[in-house]
Amino acid sequence: MSTTSGFVQNVPRSVNKMSCLFCEFVNGNTDRHANGYPFRPVYETKNTLAFLSIDFPATEDGHVLIIPKPHAQYLNQLPVAVQHELIETVSLATTALQKTHDACNVLLNNGEAAGQYIHHVHFHIVPRDPNDNIAIEVWEPKTVSTEQFNQLCFSLQEAFASAEDRATSHTQ
Repeated sequence: MSTTSGFVQNVPRSVNKMSCLFCEFVNGNTDRHANGYPFRPVYETKNTLAFLSIDFPATEDGHVLIIPKPHAQYLNQLPVAVQHELIETVSLATTALQKTHDACNVLLNNGEAAGQYIHHVHFHIVPRDPNDNIAIEVWEPKTVSTEQFNQLCFSLQEAFASAEDRATSHTQ
């Protein structure tokens, strides 16, 4: 399939939850991105769709989005089988991009506070090469004591156990 080149960064920062652009793509109700570029899938499975994003990093020539076909804002709202298929498609995309790039970032903004502005689960696969000057992790690091580190580990272990209990009760 063909891809587009060039980029116009005019993606809306807020998308109405009632009109999901990605659901419009899945349902075949639109064939254009928000900036007018054509929507062209580059890969598809029963439950996933991969396509070129219109948001290109300045120094790279691609940015693939992988979405589940069923609508969900958060990853954990998807059925486990769809989550697995989604990760398999993400893995395939990294393999494809690494044919022409040294590496790639796999990103998921899981909720608005994490930077998600299209309220449909989507993984960003960003191709990377040495000295590409793309800044992904830009937060200021924080120093914690060993005691704080251990307490955080304990709290996270409890949170995982609780999440696992909830997940198990939903599948029974």
